[in-house]
Amino acid sequence: MPTISGASKIKVVFILGATGTGKSKLAIALGKSFNGEIINSDKIQVYDAIPVITNRVSESEISAAPHHLLAFLPSDAEFHATDFIHHCVDSISSITCRNHLPIVAGGSNSYIKALLEDPDFCAGHESFFIWLDAHPSILNRFVSARVDCMMQKGLVEEARSLFDPENNDYNKGVKKAIGVPELDEYFRAEIAGSSKKEELERMLNEAVNNIKANTCKLIQSQVQKIWQLKNLDRWHIHRVDVSQFLESNLAGNLNPVEENDQWESVIGKPSRCAVKEFLDGKAGTLILNQSEARR
Repeated sequence: MPTISGASKIKVVFILGATGTGKSKLAIALGKSFNGEIINSDKIQVYDAIPVITNRVSESEISAAPHHLLAFLPSDAEFHATDFIHHCVDSISSITCRNHLPIVAGGSNSYIKALLEDPDFCAGHESFFIWLDAHPSILNRFVSARVDCMMQKGLVEEARSLFDPENNDYNKGVKKAIGVPELDEYFRAEIAGSSKKEELERMLNEAVNNIKANTCKLIQSQVQKIWQLKNLDRWHIHRVDVSQFLESNLAGNLNPVEENDQWESVIGKPSRCAVKEFLDGKAGTLILNQSEARR
């Protein structure tokens, strides 16, 4: 096992990427390979509600690698970047005390930016980033299909559990999550009972389309913030293009064994090699390849 910490700085691995790029799956795989523990950096997944809407990892996946800051807050609690820094640093400390590797994964790049601008964190930690990137058009189609799957898994029922006709404030707690405020008008019409079935179906379809559109807007914002992070110096960044894997997933032309083999070839193996080099002190400063040419 490569050294996690030494006389100078504690090593921490970060998994960056927009919604839908597969950060959680990679974090768990790296946790299994490097005796790591996962620290959630998604500002919505800190809440204990709506696992379908937030695409939270399953209990079986959590059992494969310990998780921190995941589903530990009630749905109405406030949680800010300063809270994340405090909890994240505490988690890193407890993980490294067990000589395990801290792996921070999530899509809330404002939390990551705040952590990496904290002088105390920077003084005591060496950071390595794996950036799961994808062509925008492929990723938008992938998350659109994923919303359809979420509908089948109970997205509407989860959002309904948070609906309060007396309170339409969607700027606090878990109600900020994409997939919740978009359904407010539909639920109000449903309760009123004055709309015909066809009208309710139209409103529901419109809400789903808004969820997809807002998710695509979120992706654009997330990628922009990653580029802002990338422009800061002194960081080790390794980019993995997941476009090929997502496109094959969308096409549905792979059986489970073939899908796993492609994931391993495109994402798993390159990421493990990059992390090992980082832990061995051999990581390069910046690996972007085709990304800059594309944007």
